[in-house]
Amino acid sequence: MKSQISVLVLLGCAVAAAERHPWAGFLPGSYARWKTVTRSGGNESIAEVKQTVISVGLYHAVLETETLYGGRLVRTRAQVPLRAETPPLPLGKIVTLAKETVIVESRAVSAVCYESFSEVSQGRASERSCLSEEVPGRLVRSMIRLDGVESSTELLAFGVH
Repeated sequence: MKSQISVLVLLGCAVAAAERHPWAGFLPGSYARWKTVTRSGGNESIAEVKQTVISVGLYHAVLETETLYGGRLVRTRAQVPLRAETPPLPLGKIVTLAKETVIVESRAVSAVCYESFSEVSQGRASERSCLSEEVPGRLVRSMIRLDGVESSTELLAFGVH
């Protein structure tokens, strides 16, 4: 019974967090930097992405995204609503949900992690992701597998202002 209540509390926290945009509550200068490695058919590609809050208004924030891929740096800016219009959903049915402490740059970050599986037209998909309210953008790490393709994303650094 205690474990069922814990799962319901974690799910409730995840749903409440999903109503806010992952960047809501962070001031200009806050940033997060991730590395994504994708493997498929013996090939590997690596991308690094840094997102930074440029400005915050009453209903929107402006994010700058810097993407480094194949030696090429691309910068874009986008306005995002501070309230999520559609909560991010995991792939398929959530199988496990737990709180974990993840170390990022020698800092302990409290995260909610979930694992999910589903059948899609390309085959069986699985996802294991960890999200934290302490981190701009929320994503701490993620591993997605789909029909021979594996993509892992790891938070490298973040700063909160």
